Amino acid sequence: MIVVMKAHSSNEEVQHVLTFLHNHGLSGHLSQGVERTVIGVLGQTSTDGAPSGIGNITPGLEDSLGALLV
Repeated sequence: MIVVMKAHSSNEEVQHVLTFLHNHGLSGHLSQGVERTVIGVLGQTSTDGAPSGIGNITPGLEDSLGALLV
């Protein structure tokens, strides 16, 4: 799964997402650009690609995209 943070989201918002992922048995790997932060997520997610409730954890989260390996 890939989590895309909103442009100029705060470090606190990013840490909040990382803590949420950790609490759900997942690990997040940061890629910080000039305007956006992307978090690559490793671990078992739900069938839609996202842990339950991730869309509502912080206003700094823009989108989460599931990834399927075949």
